[in-house]
Amino acid sequence: MHKLILPLFLTSFLLSGCGNSRELNQLAIILAAAIDLTENGEIELSAQVLNPHSTSNSGGGGAGGGGGKFTIVRTAKGLTVADAASKLQEKIPRKIFWGHCNVFVFGKKLAKKGIYDAADYIVRAPQTREQALLFVSDGDAKEALNVEPPMEKQSGRVLSLLSKQHVLMSITVKDFMEMKLGPSNAIFLPYVSILPPNPTDSPKETIPYINGTAILKKGKMIGILNDSLTRGVMWLRNEVKESQVVVRDPLGEKGTITLSPFQATIRLIPVIKNGQWKMIAKASAKGEIVENVTNLDIMNLTTVRKIEKEMNIDISKRIKQSFTKLQKDMDSDVVGFAEEFHRKYPNEWKRERNHWDDIFRNMKLDVEIDSHIIGPGLLTIPTD
Repeated sequence: MHKLILPLFLTSFLLSGCGNSRELNQLAIILAAAIDLTENGEIELSAQVLNPHSTSNSGGGGAGGGGGKFTIVRTAKGLTVADAASKLQEKIPRKIFWGHCNVFVFGKKLAKKGIYDAADYIVRAPQTREQALLFVSDGDAKEALNVEPPMEKQSGRVLSLLSKQHVLMSITVKDFMEMKLGPSNAIFLPYVSILPPNPTDSPKETIPYINGTAILKKGKMIGILNDSLTRGVMWLRNEVKESQVVVRDPLGEKGTITLSPFQATIRLIPVIKNGQWKMIAKASAKGEIVENVTNLDIMNLTTVRKIEKEMNIDISKRIKQSFTKLQKDMDSDVVGFAEEFHRKYPNEWKRERNHWDDIFRNMKLDVEIDSHIIGPGLLTIPTD
């Protein structure tokens, strides 16, 4: 008997306890957060907290407290994000839980000063998800939390859903850290604006939406790319999931044709020759016609080839314009050219890495596009 009891007694020490566990009704679950810089240089942390008393038939989420609102927004200020988070806890009776926070928004003023210090708290916190999404706001970040989306329960979810569509950029905490630790020292984040509400709606009845891309160098925002230039960068980064290309009638007549590329891929080929650094971008795309407002017969093979040529020109132009903007105006390699040269030419990279900014500034980009139309849509004749 004693031989049986002793092993059981010793085994009991291996069983983990639940001393640190908390019941769900003891937690304040954060769904989204905003980080701003105040006029006097303090950090202002705003949290979109799940309202435990919200009812299943409540209206759209948003700011404010109590009642049937799905979320409650609470704000606190501090010298750092950690300090502000500590003071935020003083205003919330339940233990703050960051494990469900899927959206972090940096205010424009903070982004211009630099987000590395603020982001440090996000990436170090053990509860933070690697797949949490990061954004920069046009104005105060907290405004993105204070709106009341008409179709969703809270604005953080709106940003999350928009990101998952991959129409424009989508950046996670993991992506952010990879760029921060990368050789180019350049980062991009989706740029968020507030959609103007309908005149007949409440001023708060609107949504935050992605309206371009914020470019950061050494953690500081130095410029913004519009939607068109953003898609050019997405082509270079091989991240095109949803896009449309509008081309004019290749015969010079009035009207346009809209194509929706898919199966879009790009291959970057770094070349160093006679001391000159060059990147060759070879892209291929397959797509279908989604709108034809010309008199062209899109079942004619010769016509299709001309449309494909116009598609090649449009995509190439978009890529080159985006690269020129990054190279000449922002001096930022957010497309990852540095990594490509590092991978192919490790010795040359080791020797020249400290001069990468100068190399990127003077680099040449050659673009080769091979597009194919594989479907005319359901209607094969002009609608006129």
